[in-house]
Amino acid sequence: MLLIVTLAFCLISYVLKINPFLAYFSYVCGLTIVKSFISDSLKDLFIISKSTKIYTKIGFTYSVISGSSLLILCLYYSIMECGRFSYQYLIPMILVNFLIYRFIFWDMSYKIHRKILNRKIGSDF
Repeated sequence: MLLIVTLAFCLISYVLKINPFLAYFSYVCGLTIVKSFISDSLKDLFIISKSTKIYTKIGFTYSVISGSSLLILCLYYSIMECGRFSYQYLIPMILVNFLIYRFIFWDMSYKIHRKILNRKIGSDF
């Protein structure tokens, strides 16, 4: 579901000719706000637990879905904003996206899926 939302968002922002940085920033902030509403506590908003603990709870599938969603958004921003791909541009972009993924987006697909299906799986981080 998160992949479909991401692709739809990129398509809509392309058709409406929204500034790529504004689209990227609003998507990240918007999903962070959504995550804050569906999280049980404030500590669930920013993932500070150990990576192994997060991975055993979430699993490979949800990790790939959340990562590919952020990757699609990053590629959209990179292609629309800056047609060139140089290492001076890509290295900071990869680092920023890694930090956003690690501390905010890693469990996004898992939390949305759990909230929609109203399932309580395990304890929180």
